[in-house]
Amino acid sequence: MSDDVFLPQIENLINTAKQGGGAPLENLAPNEARELRQAFFKELLGNTKEISYTNDFYIPVDGREVFCRHYRHREDENRGCLVYYHGGGWLVGSVESHDNLCRKLCLKAGCDIISVDYSLSPENKFPRAVHDCFEALKWVAANSGTLGFDPQKIAVAGDSSGGNLAASVCLMSRDRSGPEIQLQILVYPVTNLKNLATASYLKYNDDLLLTKSAMAYFIDQYLENPDQAEDPYASPLLAKDHQNLPPALILLAEHDVLTSDGELYGQVLEQAGNAVNTVILPGTIHLFFGMEILSDMENGLELAAKALREAL
Repeated sequence: MSDDVFLPQIENLINTAKQGGGAPLENLAPNEARELRQAFFKELLGNTKEISYTNDFYIPVDGREVFCRHYRHREDENRGCLVYYHGGGWLVGSVESHDNLCRKLCLKAGCDIISVDYSLSPENKFPRAVHDCFEALKWVAANSGTLGFDPQKIAVAGDSSGGNLAASVCLMSRDRSGPEIQLQILVYPVTNLKNLATASYLKYNDDLLLTKSAMAYFIDQYLENPDQAEDPYASPLLAKDHQNLPPALILLAEHDVLTSDGELYGQVLEQAGNAVNTVILPGTIHLFFGMEILSDMENGLELAAKALREAL
């Protein structure tokens, strides 16, 4: 790793994190990890951006309620909607932790955004989270008239574990005749829960902010048993059929244990005949998406917003 080149802001962030020490997430109780990670996410994403409209609401899922937040900045009858799934290893993160990311993306892309507070592990094991995410997509599409956007212009996106959920939702929507999705944006997605020995895992191991040890812990907390890692809705890369999926923008960090996961998924999507644009952002690490210390070209927001404007 000594030969790796990082953006100066990223190098400073890595050094600060190393100096700060602290217990690894896998050594903390879930609630403690959530509290610490929420503050960390909000710090990375900067001060709250003002937009024209936000609204909090709940959708019914199997006798429960799933919290969502609606973002809008542009009044336009033809605007589309992005359904967003936050990252956090299926264990931490929330609508609140990613609030400013959704605000920034809403401002740049011009589409509505619905952010989904899906059920977290270990209290809720696979497939609860992906089920919540798919049900949210269906509800949003069915209620597009009330929400005020074009039902033919729906995209999904997510970062890290949220990218995993977005990819899984696309498979599920295809398999179960769900809403038509115009675009999937997968930001450093987890695509294979069965293989933690890819090239990028072997290269970075436990050296950066997201470690192999943390990923092993997250996966263990997410799955009811290890065999579930072979389920395509847990590991989208392992699906037997990748045909007829939405066009994909895959944004990856140059230095990240998950880089290979994203590269390999882009390859299988392309081999199956789907439109794919895989972009590795130079000098970046996991969590770059929307980082306040980076420009919008460096942190992926400009690329994501451009793809959304073109697709929706």
